[in-house]
Order: sequence, then structure tokens, then C-alpha cells
Amino acid sequence: MCESNRHEEDLLGLMGRCGHYLYHHPERKRGQGKILRILSQKDQMTQKELQEILEIQPGSMSEIISKLECRGMLERIRDEQDKRMIVLKITERGKAEVMEKPRHEMERELFHALSKEEQDNLKRLLKKLLDQWYQKEE
Repeated sequence: MCESNRHEEDLLGLMGRCGHYLYHHPERKRGQGKILRILSQKDQMTQKELQEILEIQPGSMSEIISKLECRGMLERIRDEQDKRMIVLKITERGKAEVMEKPRHEMERELFHALSKEEQDNLKRLLKKLLDQWYQKEE
């Protein structure tokens, strides 16, 4: 086995790959889901405001916004006071998406390959690791 494959299969590599998946895989569109949740609470805001809240680069934000717009989840509207500014507004379809996908459903989807006992063990082990890591910081 070559060196890079060995690192991908060790514990640290596997945890890294899991983290990468959870961070990048669309929440099953995580970034999209966050944007929709924020807009469902605020109704509308500028792309720049969303970028600042989520700490997303402008190019990435534009890509996510375009995908959401194509799916009919949000729309871009000219600001009434400042016609140069574009405001993002969640659509009824976007609001329905937010309501349909509570956190427990996402968890069920992500961890369905594990039995209830395996999920409980994983939680226990992750909590144990986090407790130790945070203790070392003190």
C-alpha cells in the first residue's frame, strides 16, 4: 500500500475524511441548508451579510446562491431603497425545505449504516476524545 493510501485508512485519516465529507457535502447540502435556515429567520438579506455570518468566500457564496436559485429555493431582488443592491429572499419552496429537514432527520440519514448501539458507542467515544482534547487546552 502506498504511503498516501495508508494515511487515508489510519484513524486520523479516516476522521479527516469524515470531517471533510460533513463540511463539504451538501447538507446534504450543508452550506445551502445554513443559508436557507438563516434566510427563513431573517426573510431577506444581502449576499455580503450572509458571507460575513457564514465566513464563506465570495466565489463559493455565489456558487451556492446560484444553485439555490436554480432549485427555486431563493430569489435575488433589487433593493427598493438602493437599486444597485441585490437582496436574497427565501421562497416558499425554500421555507418548506427548511421545515422538512430537521437535524434529527439529517443525523438519521448520515448514520443509518450504524446500529443504535454503534451510534451510541460512537457518541461516547467522540465525547471522550473531545473531553480529553479540551482538558489539554486548559
